[in-house]
Parts: sequence; structure tokens; C-alpha cells
Amino acid sequence: MVFSRYQMFTTFHELADCVEDAVWRLKGRTLAVFFNLCLDSIHRVSEDTLRNLELSSIENRCGSVDEVVSTAHEVVKRGVVESLTDITYCLLYSIVLGRSFEVILPDPTMSKMLSEKVSNYTLSLGGVCGLASLTLPRLGCRVILPVTTPNPTVVNYLKHSSLVEVLYYEDILHTVASEVAPYFLHWVFEIETGLKVRFKSSIIVSRECCRFIASCDYMTLNFPLNVVSKFVNYLFERRGLDATVVSGFQVLNRALDPEVMSKLRTLLKLITDFSHSSRSHIHIELAYCSDFEVLKYVVKALPDIVCGIGFNEEELSEVAKCIGLNYGQDFTTMLIDVASSFLEGNVLYVTVHSPHFVISVSRSKELAKYLTTAAAVGNFGVALLNKPGNPSEVLTYCYNKGSYYIEKLRSVVEGLRRLGFSHIGSGIWVKGDTYVSTYLCMNVPLGRSVGRGDTFAVFEAIALSELLHGSRR
Repeated sequence: MVFSRYQMFTTFHELADCVEDAVWRLKGRTLAVFFNLCLDSIHRVSEDTLRNLELSSIENRCGSVDEVVSTAHEVVKRGVVESLTDITYCLLYSIVLGRSFEVILPDPTMSKMLSEKVSNYTLSLGGVCGLASLTLPRLGCRVILPVTTPNPTVVNYLKHSSLVEVLYYEDILHTVASEVAPYFLHWVFEIETGLKVRFKSSIIVSRECCRFIASCDYMTLNFPLNVVSKFVNYLFERRGLDATVVSGFQVLNRALDPEVMSKLRTLLKLITDFSHSSRSHIHIELAYCSDFEVLKYVVKALPDIVCGIGFNEEELSEVAKCIGLNYGQDFTTMLIDVASSFLEGNVLYVTVHSPHFVISVSRSKELAKYLTTAAAVGNFGVALLNKPGNPSEVLTYCYNKGSYYIEKLRSVVEGLRRLGFSHIGSGIWVKGDTYVSTYLCMNVPLGRSVGRGDTFAVFEAIALSELLHGSRR
């Protein structure tokens, strides 16, 4: 079987052999993951979902869909929901505009009300920490993570493998009242393309597959600086860490804690000190932040901290806004401009992922090839998250039954040509000292959308560490 000219390898077997080799060499590696560990409550949205919430109340308040969007925009901009009505506004906003975003649900009693109003939801371990602990041990890879979430169910999820090293911080856990602890959840509302919702005499149709997340996750619990400091100091004392993945900045919000910017500065200094003292490959996965100023501050600090940065297509627009770029321009131009701004610092690569492709930008042709292979390993990681069974069978499923989504990548390829990039083979494009690696994801089950980016981040970071530094062991 021969790949498209935009794929990395000439034949299917070359790609499969390389990915299989990279995957199985993860055995015995160690990955440190912080900060966000959570329990996801996942619900597929229907019209009944909104009817069971506050849709009727909103129909009485708003005369048109445009008025709904305008009101909802203010809630989304605030980043904190204060009632079930706010949540309903956010759901309608996501459906109408086809946008994914996350807000903070500060009151666990409201989360309890949601659990009574919303039926047919499933619980799953989430966040970078959770997804790493669910997938990597299946490959013999050790995971180290801190637990500061107050949800007791999380502990049960983490008992499945001796390869998960959990550091509990009971001084944090004991501050939560037992009657509200189970309701510290990340409510994930998944919206399918074509979902129809009646609003008065109109019918709202979802234009895109997207999701809305309401996180009941106290920053003072899941992001305590004393715990972060303890955890980082613990990692300082360890040797042989192969990769470190940092995520979870999206839950930081000044509306919940007026001192968040001061704490964020301390937090980033800890990460900076760790990056300078550790040989670990550090990757930060950005996400849609509920507080734009937090995202802006993190983005400004990143070039001095990490080796790699990852985000999805929609988050790319938010990052572009942070650095003052025209986020209304086409995707490819925006990606190159954003990546170039980061590559001026210590950042080695910038990666954008979607369900259909992974695109990375770097300054090295050799690194571009490594990035493509790492993307293929990340592709396998997402399949591993979504598909049970023996990892060998999942790997075969992922790469023997591939569909290559050529059309999804066509606009990116056209954009690269328009910008003056030349295709030099193996899915790599070059212009001057900028290299773009393009990879088409193959046949990943789409059963679970939440956590795809975090899973890519985990597998890409540790695969890159293996590919770049594997000879040191």
C-alpha cells in the first residue's frame, strides 16, 4: 500500500515498523505529569438536555437566537457560570456557533444539581494526569502524578496499575466537605454535528461537532502552590525522567481568586527552574482558558520554559490573539506566524492537532521527521484511549485499516504552497529555516472527543524524548 505524497513514509510497512518500534521502546520509560487530574462526567447533548435545564426560561427572556448568542457571549467572556441558566446559555452558544470552550463551575452544589438534571452520563478519569495513567501503563511505561482532586472516585481509578506512582497530598484533600467532594467533576457536554434544538418558532442546528465543558474544580484545590512546589522538588530528586507534560492552565481564573496572577508567576518560575535543572523533555499543552489574561501571561512566558507546545485548531486562534496577530487570517498563515513567534525563544517545535491531522513547525529538518513519527505514536495513543484490548491489536487496527483524510489536509497544503513552502518529501515542507511536518491521522475511533489533545501531548512528548535521547540508556 502506497501513501499519499504528503505522508512521511513511502510505504505503509515503513511507517508501521517505525511506529511499532517507537511504541514498544516506551516500556521502562518514566513520565511525570502535572497538574490537572479530574473526573470527567461525559454527556451527549440532545434537545431534552436543554429542556431539562433552563431552555424554557431562556425562551421567555430572549426574542431571537441572536439575542441568545449576545447574552451567552457575556457569560462565556466572564468564564464563570453562576446558575443552570448560564450553563444553558453556554450550551446554546456552542451549538449555534459550533465552538468548543470551557468555563468554571465554582459551586459544587450546582454540580450536584446538574447530576440530577442531566441523565445518561458516564464517568471517566480525565485531564493529562488521568489519561496518561489510563494509557501508558498498558505499554509498560511508568507514570508519576500528584493527586489533589477532592473526588474520592479518582482514587479507585488509579489502583489499576503498579506502574502508576501517585503522590497524595492529604492536607489538601481533607479541606473538602465529604458531602460535596463527589461533585467536583468536569462536566463534558458533547455536541454532534446536525443536532437540532427547537427555539420558539426556529430550529437551531449544530454546524460542527464540538463540546462545552463546565469544570467544578477549585483552583485552590487542584492548583495549590505548596503541592506544586512539593511535587517539583520531588521530581528534582529523581533521575531518569524521560518527559514531562504540563497542562491545566484553563482552570485558572481571576474571578475565583484575585491573587491568581501572583500565584501564576510563582508557578511558572517553578516550571522554569525545573526545566533548567532537569534533562526531561518538557511539553506544555495549552487549552481554551476561561480567563484570557491568564492565557496571555502563560503564552508570553512559554518561550523561556519549554521545548514543545501543543494546542488544537480553535485554541490556535486564541493564542494568535494573545501575541497580537490577526486571528481572522487563514489557518496555515496563522499557524506559521504563531509558531515563528515561539521558535524565536527556546521552543523547539509547535504542534497543532485535530481529529484528522497533526501539523508541527520547527527549525530542523531532522526534528521535523521525528515530529511526524511522534505524531504517528500520538495517533496510536488516541486509539489506545478509545479502544480496549491488547495494545498490539490496537496498533494493528490503527495502522492496517487507515483512511487518510486527504481532503482534510488539502487546504493546509495549498496554504503552504501559497506561502512559498516547497515539499521536500516524507510529508515535510520547507521555506528558509522553517520546516513544517504534516501527518494525516489514520482511523482513530471517534467515540471520545474529550482528552484527545491531552493524549496526543502525552504520547508525542515521551515519543520525542525516546527518539531524540533514546541512546542515553
